[in-house]
Amino acid sequence: MGAIYPVILSGGSGTRLWPLSRTMYPKQFIRFFDEQTSSFLAAALRRLGSEAGFAEPIIVCNNDHRFLVKDEAERAGVHPCAILLEPMARNTAPAAAVAALRVAREDPAGILAVMPSDHVIKDEHAFVAAIERAAHVARTGKLVLFGIAPSAPHTGYGYIRRGEPLAGFAGAYAVERFTEKPDRETAAAYLQAGTYFWNSGIFVFAARAFLDELARLEPSMLDAARQALSGAREDLGFRSTSAGATSAPGRRCGSSAPTTRGATRCAETLCSKPPPIATFIPIGR
Repeated sequence: MGAIYPVILSGGSGTRLWPLSRTMYPKQFIRFFDEQTSSFLAAALRRLGSEAGFAEPIIVCNNDHRFLVKDEAERAGVHPCAILLEPMARNTAPAAAVAALRVAREDPAGILAVMPSDHVIKDEHAFVAAIERAAHVARTGKLVLFGIAPSAPHTGYGYIRRGEPLAGFAGAYAVERFTEKPDRETAAAYLQAGTYFWNSGIFVFAARAFLDELARLEPSMLDAARQALSGAREDLGFRSTSAGATSAPGRRCGSSAPTTRGATRCAETLCSKPPPIATFIPIGR
């Protein structure tokens, strides 16, 4: 059985919390926790630790932030199995594709838990249990994402409409549809319906299943990711991907909540053309 590889997307343009965050110092590096000694990124890196049975994480980040990322990993006491550097931001799907190719090469049965670097998760034990439950579903070949039960008719997040329960997996549902940021009236109707959830931007899937879906739905993106990884070079402990993946930009889809701009795009295979294997698991607010 393949290991579960946390994939931390450390993107961002530093606009959400300006002037605390800037282009060269986006939100995930700000130390908000433990009396301002721990950052969002450090918390994300520790959340799915090796002591809980997870593989060492893969971090995907902007080339300009590489030393900040390395410093936060060292402060967190985490030793990433890879830090993949992007020559330029291309959103979630290409970043996840490169990470999936990296995992599939080393562990063909590997599972990816892809998440932003700046979430606040208060009940981390419950979150770990949810990831493990999602991995159980993902091992059947399904792509899983987490939905957050909405607390208000927010217009800045993407929404997931819950479909039928997934047979054999308590608490897991088919994805009926994705909705990009609705207007206030529509968001209020979603809240009232009780069948819509905020898109968290957290995905769990087998590397092979995700790559197969990309080959079916976005072959040019997959080809670009392969070129980027094959042309990558080692650089002071980092893995610098080539510019190949920049020719296949990820499209904007259901914006997730709450996260940095660099990690607010859901995987392309779960957007405008949802595959029949798309599944989601609701998690708390």
